[in-house]
Amino acid sequence: MGGGFGGKANRSQPTAAAAALAAHLTQCPVRLVNTRNADMAMVGGRCEMLFTYNVGFDGQGRILALDVVAYFQGGAFLVWYCCLYCKV
Repeated sequence: MGGGFGGKANRSQPTAAAAALAAHLTQCPVRLVNTRNADMAMVGGRCEMLFTYNVGFDGQGRILALDVVAYFQGGAFLVWYCCLYCKV
């Protein structure tokens, strides 16, 4: 589940389910490692996003205000990473 790429939250279920089933059937710990291509095919990609913003600065260049509008083309189901952006 580590690293900077690939699915770690809601798109990791296929890999987690396969590992869980194998561990259950064999009664042994299981490690399942996808190739980079398989991982990107299963979990890669994000919904389209558009951000518009205005930033206000003081005389020393410090940020005083930030106004952000974010648009997500998430389809019928807004996925977890879109919700993370909304909480920033």
